[in-house]
Amino acid sequence: MKVLHLLSALLFAMTCHAQHSANALLVKEYIEGKNIDEGKSFFEALLADDPMNAEVNACLGGLYNAEGNTLMADSLINYSLVLDSNCLECIRRKSLMLSQAGSHREALRGYQNYLAQRKAIGSDYANLALIFNYLGDSKQADENIKAALEIDPNDVRAIIISGYFQLKKGYAASAVSTLRRAEKLDSGNVRTILFLSDAYYTLRRYDAALNTLDRYIKKGPIENSEVFYKKAYIHFELDSLDLAEKHINLALESDSLVNYYYLRSSIRYSQEDMEGSCEDFIYLSTILKEGEDDPSIIEQVQLSLKAFCDPEAAGYYYQRGVANYNLKNFRKALSWYRKGEVLFPENPIILSFKGNTYMAIEEYDSAISYYHKALDFQEAFESEAILSAGFRGLAGEDLESVLNSILPSVNASLAECYLFKGNLIECEKYLDLAMKSIWQLPPPIVAHLHTISGLLSLSKGDLSQAEYQLNKATIHFPEHAMAYYYLAVTKCIQAGTVSGKGFSMRFRNKGMNLRIPNISERGSSGQEFILRQAMINVDKAILYAPNDALGYALRAVIKRDLKQEGYCYDMLKSRELGFEWSSEEISACLN
Repeated sequence: MKVLHLLSALLFAMTCHAQHSANALLVKEYIEGKNIDEGKSFFEALLADDPMNAEVNACLGGLYNAEGNTLMADSLINYSLVLDSNCLECIRRKSLMLSQAGSHREALRGYQNYLAQRKAIGSDYANLALIFNYLGDSKQADENIKAALEIDPNDVRAIIISGYFQLKKGYAASAVSTLRRAEKLDSGNVRTILFLSDAYYTLRRYDAALNTLDRYIKKGPIENSEVFYKKAYIHFELDSLDLAEKHINLALESDSLVNYYYLRSSIRYSQEDMEGSCEDFIYLSTILKEGEDDPSIIEQVQLSLKAFCDPEAAGYYYQRGVANYNLKNFRKALSWYRKGEVLFPENPIILSFKGNTYMAIEEYDSAISYYHKALDFQEAFESEAILSAGFRGLAGEDLESVLNSILPSVNASLAECYLFKGNLIECEKYLDLAMKSIWQLPPPIVAHLHTISGLLSLSKGDLSQAEYQLNKATIHFPEHAMAYYYLAVTKCIQAGTVSGKGFSMRFRNKGMNLRIPNISERGSSGQEFILRQAMINVDKAILYAPNDALGYALRAVIKRDLKQEGYCYDMLKSRELGFEWSSEEISACLN
């Protein structure tokens, strides 16, 4: 997670100590007490009596800056220097404003000029540490923050900066220790909380990162929307999309920031909400400015608009088809693909994805037809895939991997369809075509190809070769749930728990859900040792695919044969997820 955006706030936070003027100390008190409006009224009253007072103008500028009005702040501080170019408080605040605006070398010259006229105190060293950090001089930054802490070891702002420097160098564990100390000294300091959550996130201690943010939120009310933004970001990374959406909306209620809308567009895309995602991308395109906003965000917004928000582009239709496919709205997916096919009849992405959907609803002849149509226009695969990969940020080796996988994936899908139709000769033909480039394919696809090979062997009754291929699948991609599931099936057939006769398979939902209609058919008495091996594999299948009904169904059968407790739970869980058991089996389980 990015943390640099917090540092500019630290430049103006709690920078006054006893050696500063009475007016400067008042600014500090108003900011810390969150009484900025009261402070502005106070200094405006002073200016009404003495409008030419340079220091009062500068202090009022400091209050405007604290509330985010940098334009007014800069105007007042510049005017203060016109009134008195030797005003130390004015020079100090102007230097901090310059650093905040990114003019760090000019800021350093100004601050050194200020310190030439007065002795440095702890906050001065902390300010210099931040300026040197911006200039990339980590040695000087470290020396100055060390000096600040030697003067006051309990200076919360200096401790926070020290923790940030540790985090920046990759010492996240040390940063946690430092920032927790800052939190104990001032639990209400939002910068401590934000940096500490970043440190925990870096250590992949996601629960600790979320708990840190929650501790602050519980204190309420929340004045810094970034707390919600960070919660949304972490939940998004953890694939907790509903929680991510909840917290990014809370952040947007307070601040309409570019990175907030960008995160929400990504969350909505992951939720398969194409319209909502496009709504955010279109809005971003109206507010982003070249030279001011992050160039990478500008590029991604432009790519996304072209990839799936433009009704005149093929991606508009197949992305919505994919979204509905992932939501298991297969008929709606087909509807989007049909609309796209009318406008782009030779687009291989639309044609192959339409084939995927027909395979999902077990209309294998239609699926085969569309896969062959896609292969007829395979030259166009690359350009469309590059556009689709671009908005997802894929480049270099990642993009090459996508391009290398296209044709083998289509051939693998053809092999699956022919397998389900019982045409083992054609299955083997297209599986061999897919396997020809196996050396350049990513591990998940390699694992999938070995799994299909295992199923082909299983269909031929060659249990030994099936087991060999399925084991190879788990070696290439240890999280491939389907391979573990069929390894368990193979062991069950060996043990006589599941009949191999008339064995049939059907893919559902991207090939991850498989059905064996005869799963509860009993064979000869099971061999305990083999069944325990089957149990190990089905446990792994459930671990990597916890929402797959078939894993629980098969485990129920195995437990029942081993006379283990808990088979009823697995049976009911599989029914909850869509597996069909006979009423007699459910009754036997419950009674």
